[in-house]
Amino acid sequence: MSANGAGMTSGASSANPMEPFMLLAKSAKGQAMAALIQQVLEAPGIYVFGELLEMQNVKELAGGAQANFLDLLNHFAYGTYSGYKAKASSLPPLSPAMLIKLRHLSIVSLAAESKRLTYDSLLKELDISNVRELEDLVIEGIYNGVVRAKLDQRNRLLEVEHAIGRDIQDADIDKMISVLGSWCDGCETMLNTIETRVATANQVKAAHCKVEEDQAKEIQQLKQALTAAAESNQMIDSFFP
Repeated sequence: MSANGAGMTSGASSANPMEPFMLLAKSAKGQAMAALIQQVLEAPGIYVFGELLEMQNVKELAGGAQANFLDLLNHFAYGTYSGYKAKASSLPPLSPAMLIKLRHLSIVSLAAESKRLTYDSLLKELDISNVRELEDLVIEGIYNGVVRAKLDQRNRLLEVEHAIGRDIQDADIDKMISVLGSWCDGCETMLNTIETRVATANQVKAAHCKVEEDQAKEIQQLKQALTAAAESNQMIDSFFP
């Protein structure tokens, strides 16, 4: 069985599914904001939450009676399902739609570490008991545009070609800068290597052309010498028949 992400459906949509929630969030407070957060986490097509987290009304949940909904929103933005399970006692319960979404986001995080994910690692991370349920979850993620991937049932692998981006914490920015810096350094090293090889190739070509030129001159000189010798022999023969 093979499942391919032929097209990014919800991920490719030009409309922003978060927009109506952002408008509602401008006036929502307390319990109403908590209910709005739950709607966002259940809504199809919404997998990034940074702009909602930046809203003052959302930040004001911290330290209040609905602070656990802010924690849950943060967990959907940056965390994984296994991390949620570790703190489940202090977080709101997940609805079926929220559970599926958080598992999809967990696959995205795993794919950022490796493009070849074993069934065993996925079953453990997502707390799924059977392969059929795992494959159904992955296929749903593919059709929702969360990942573009192939299921390799024979080798029990998920081969990820592409995954959506997740929210980035401020603490991750320095790491990203470091990774990009290393990538740039690698590119510069490769460019220098290519330039050195091109220069060496040009030198070899120039030396080869010089050899060919010298050989051509030698051949021309030999031809001239042979011609002169032949003409000299003809003159001698004419004097001494």
